[in-house]
Amino acid sequence: MSLRSKQEIIELLHACVGAADARDPDAWAGCFTRDGVFRASSGTRVVRKERTWFDDGPPVGVRRHFLSGPVIRVDGDVADSRCAFQIIVTPPDGPSVIATVGEYRDRLRRVDRRWLIEERVLVADGEGAAEAGAGDFAESKLTPMTPSGAGTYKVTVPAGPLWSNVHAQEVGPMIAAAHFGRFTGQWRTMVPGVMSVVEIELEGTPSGDTEFTMDVPAGPIWNHEDAKEKCPAICASYGGRWNGHWTTVVPGRFSVAGCTFTI
Repeated sequence: MSLRSKQEIIELLHACVGAADARDPDAWAGCFTRDGVFRASSGTRVVRKERTWFDDGPPVGVRRHFLSGPVIRVDGDVADSRCAFQIIVTPPDGPSVIATVGEYRDRLRRVDRRWLIEERVLVADGEGAAEAGAGDFAESKLTPMTPSGAGTYKVTVPAGPLWSNVHAQEVGPMIAAAHFGRFTGQWRTMVPGVMSVVEIELEGTPSGDTEFTMDVPAGPIWNHEDAKEKCPAICASYGGRWNGHWTTVVPGRFSVAGCTFTI
C-alpha cells in the first residue's frame, strides 16, 4: 500500500505543476484539499479561495516545471513530501532561461481515496523557509503613515515585476538609490507578473551639498500659469524643488518639469 501511495503522490505532484504551467487555476486548485494552503516568500493563500494567485510567478511565456528527487513518507492517510524543482521559461522572443530553482515541501492527506495537498511550502534557493507574509506587506508590517521623529519617511515606488524575495532584495537597493533613498527590504506584488512595488526610506530634508537639475514627467502643462500651479508639487513628489522651467514634449499630452535636487 505504501508503494502504491507513493506512486499516486508522485502523479499528483506532476499533475499540480502541469496545471500551473498550463495556467489552469481550477485544475491547480483541484490538487489541494478544501482548506489547502500555498506558502511562498510573498505570502500565504488558501488555494481554493484564491485560485488565480498561483500565477504570481515567473514572466509571461511558455513555462515548464521539472521535478526531481521526491522523498515521500506515508503514514496511513497522511504523508509528507520534499521535491526539488526547476521552472524554465521561454519568452516569446526566446531563449529559454531558468526562472526559479528550489524545493516544494508538501503535507498531504488522503481524502475519499485520493491524495491531495494540505499544505505546500515553496522554498526558492537562497531563501529561508516561507512564512506567512515573509518579504511582503502583511498588514502587521505596513509602515504607519504618521510623522517620523527621525526626519525620514517611507514610501512605495513601482519596481516592475518581482519574481521572488531574492529578486526583490537584489533590485530594491538599486531602485531606492535612483530615488535617493534606502530600501527597507519590504515589497509587494500588485499585479501578478506585471507590477510590484518596493518600500524606500527618504530623508525629510536633504543633507547633501551638491545640486543638479533634471527634467521629470509632469503630464500635460498648458501654459506658464498652469506650470506654476503644478510643477512645485510635481518636483516635490520626486524629492526636489521646481526651478521655474518646463517643456512640452507631446502637445496636449505630456510635458516635463525642471527640478533641482540636493544630494
